[in-house]
Amino acid sequence: MMRRLILLILFLLCMTPVWACFGPKLYIGVESGAAGDLNFALVSLYIKEKTGVEAIRVEMAAQDAVAAVAAAEHVDLATAPATSSGGLLTLPDGTILHVGKRVRDDLQFTTVLPALNKLQRVLAQADGAALLARVRAGEGPVAVARSWFKAQKAL
Repeated sequence: MMRRLILLILFLLCMTPVWACFGPKLYIGVESGAAGDLNFALVSLYIKEKTGVEAIRVEMAAQDAVAAVAAAEHVDLATAPATSSGGLLTLPDGTILHVGKRVRDDLQFTTVLPALNKLQRVLAQADGAALLARVRAGEGPVAVARSWFKAQKAL
């Protein structure tokens, strides 16, 4: 009996790191294509590195982004054309990132808004056309984002 109890305790101790992997996730709405791939990589990688919050990509048409975020439907952050207003930050390709209610109000995401404000300052130095050209040339968007952030000493 004692042996089973010890084995159970050891098993539970080994499982603890796995439980730590399951945390809050943000849903980021981006358009399809190279620009959407790059935008998602830049935002999700920075948020993950600075806050530990993971992101899930949601493909959506750019014109639906503002309405979806405002309605708090199925996205927490979304990119929209530069002509939209009320966004939190501007991405290197000129699109605007809109922030939903869950990011602003949910205690799980208290670190996300400050990270996004810092991201805006970092992205002000980005050459969006050069980054997008690298993605269109076949380089992975996450690799492009990571190498650019490291060159800026932002990660």
